[in-house]
Amino acid sequence: MKNIVFHINSDSDAISMLPIIRHYETKELPFSIIYSGDSHTRKLMSSIRMPAAQFYLPSIRTSQSDDASFIALMNDSLLPVETACIVLSADSDESFLMAWYANRNDIPVAVLHAGFRSANRHNSIRKQREALDHLGTRLYISAPEDYINLITEGFLDDSLHELGNPIVDTQAMHLLDIENSDDVESLGLKKQEYILIHIVESVHPLNSRQNYKKVLSQLLRYMPVVMSRQIDENIEDSEFQNDEFRFCDSRDYPTFLKLQKEAAVVVTNSILTQQETTSLGVPCLSLDDDTLCPVTIIKGTNLLVGKEGEELLKHVSSIKEGNQKQSGLVSNWDGFAGKRIGDDIISWISKHD
Repeated sequence: MKNIVFHINSDSDAISMLPIIRHYETKELPFSIIYSGDSHTRKLMSSIRMPAAQFYLPSIRTSQSDDASFIALMNDSLLPVETACIVLSADSDESFLMAWYANRNDIPVAVLHAGFRSANRHNSIRKQREALDHLGTRLYISAPEDYINLITEGFLDDSLHELGNPIVDTQAMHLLDIENSDDVESLGLKKQEYILIHIVESVHPLNSRQNYKKVLSQLLRYMPVVMSRQIDENIEDSEFQNDEFRFCDSRDYPTFLKLQKEAAVVVTNSILTQQETTSLGVPCLSLDDDTLCPVTIIKGTNLLVGKEGEELLKHVSSIKEGNQKQSGLVSNWDGFAGKRIGDDIISWISKHD
């Protein structure tokens, strides 16, 4: 059997692909990992015991690359291993170029989390998602809402496969490991008595640095605040000399999962975290007016609170009083999506060959 190639560029890629890779390890099936992310995602991969990547690609932006240089780079990585298909997930430039290369060389492309769409058709990430899905040969859908998006856009039903969300599988793999950990207590916190903040972009999530600091100070009046290290560019440790304010490392996956699981509420702009909190049943307040993953709002614990801060403070106050949105069951979010997707990929590429 030919080699199945997983392309990992981000934290979300690694967490989504781990269950499929573990399944292939168990079945002793051939696979390779191409990595094009930064050292931070590499740290997360280590924390979830991801197998080492066989190939490393430098970060490449579509605006900075030319066809010849990228093709030469990919030929060195892919052709020697007789690629059966490439598995992609993220909406990064690297993922798009990988899919473009695969199409050019008649290599099948499997896309995870296909159909992620924001309501805003002008959203740049939505456009990237659409482009990647159109380059996919087989599209794996996390929730029914994503299936509707793709059918509406004219995708053929036989290319769409709703087999669940492998992010939930990775959570399930680690929940037993963290059950008796003291990660929350070591920060001087109590279960469901703190706010966890996880911002994944370097832009200010509340429109300005000044407003961001103001809102964070107001949040401290309700509960202690734990902030992930990914937002160091927005707020430095030294800017808050308060016993109720703490930092954590989101790339230490087991520890961060524990902090999510036992938080009173998670504040984020991360699509990954929106899915994780829905699976855990933890209240999630998203600093945005839109989301690429509407099932987290329709059936999950996610609420959109905009970018001004007023709605955020109102909902934190309500959650502290015991009023929180309950999470419903999402189809196939059962901890076995990775196995289903992995088996389907094997069956599909066998027919393709």
